[in-house]
Amino acid sequence: MGAALSLCPGRIGIKDEQNTEFNYAVSETKHPTPTAQPEENEESKHSKASIIQANWKRKKEKEQILERIRVLDANLDKLGKYISIENMKLRVDSRIQEVECKLIDFKGTPEDRDGFDSKLTFRPPFKFNLDNSIYHGQWNSEGLREGYGIFISDDNVKTEGLWRDGKLFKGRIFKDDGSYYEGEINENKANGDGAIYFYNGDVFKGKWIDDLQTGHGSRIFQDGFKYEGEFLNDHFNNQGIFTWPDGSLYEGNFENSTIRARGVFKNLSGEVYDGLWSNNMPNGHGTYNYTGKFKGVVYEGDFKNGKKEGNGKSTFSEENFYEGEWMAGFPHGKGSYNVGKNTHKGIWRFGILVFSDSGNQSKEEISVPNLKENFKDKRNQLHLRDEVDGEIKVETKNGQIGKNYKPNEGNDILKLVSKISKENNSIIDTNY
Repeated sequence: MGAALSLCPGRIGIKDEQNTEFNYAVSETKHPTPTAQPEENEESKHSKASIIQANWKRKKEKEQILERIRVLDANLDKLGKYISIENMKLRVDSRIQEVECKLIDFKGTPEDRDGFDSKLTFRPPFKFNLDNSIYHGQWNSEGLREGYGIFISDDNVKTEGLWRDGKLFKGRIFKDDGSYYEGEINENKANGDGAIYFYNGDVFKGKWIDDLQTGHGSRIFQDGFKYEGEFLNDHFNNQGIFTWPDGSLYEGNFENSTIRARGVFKNLSGEVYDGLWSNNMPNGHGTYNYTGKFKGVVYEGDFKNGKKEGNGKSTFSEENFYEGEWMAGFPHGKGSYNVGKNTHKGIWRFGILVFSDSGNQSKEEISVPNLKENFKDKRNQLHLRDEVDGEIKVETKNGQIGKNYKPNEGNDILKLVSKISKENNSIIDTNY
């Protein structure tokens, strides 16, 4: 059988299956001659005739193969020269060789190999004078690359796979960073269905146009994140589903790998946000449904950078709800809090009523329950903030500026606002 095509010792390769007689063209086959000649009967005469006929056929096939090689070599001689496997290896990056040695030669499917020239010829690595590219593999009777072969371009990009009429149509494209593409190829680029196996373990499978992930596909990250949906120029784009390792997921619109426009986020505990997004965070109008001890509580209104901000309504029960202005996730500004038959209207600061509608400072500490929305993500390019990060800036009515506070927990903010409001009759604002 013909030699395997590989730069790696021990790697299993595709043999020259369509030119199995090639060995007879490069080595002589010797048959032992018996020392005694037994008396021949009709059966032995027939057997001997068959052997003579088979040897004659073998000889003619050998002559035809040698003639094909002679003609092919004569034609190729005008285009370049044969080189050694060792010289070919010098053109391949060591990281690519490392990856290649873990693979077997690309065979494709039986359907991929249908229609090949029935008389393919395997030859050593050939270097073209025109651009110093190298091809090592099978050739058809017209002197074109056909069957299985390895190609190294003038800029040392390595490809391997199945060729027809001189063009690679299915196989692998190796990248300098150790990743490789496997699938349909046109004009030496990924085109059609295919997959790329990244060196770090990430995998993308789907549609390609001119080496770019474009169309439907899925990408699985080695650390457990997953995206499935539409791609455009290597980016998540249009409709898709992004899943976190803990089971949280977002389903909706993407633009340039960023969550944008409308979508639904569901975290591990079952809380759901349905609304508008930009820059990977809820921004605009949306609805958040809580679970756990706040199961059944619903907020509907405006969001900014993943926090309730603007106008909205948080409903705890039919007779228990806050409706009004929000900032950084807290009732902040003008609002109304209904608790049963009691209604508390006025100015709120971080969830605490500091001035009632009568214009007087609230004598009783009235606060709205502090509910946090759980938007979280650790994936590159997808950061959903789940913590308030900033400072409390105190400004008294006479314009004096007090010291800045940087609380770590929401409860610290509530206590601080209550204390400052009652002691200094001050207006509280935030600086984020």
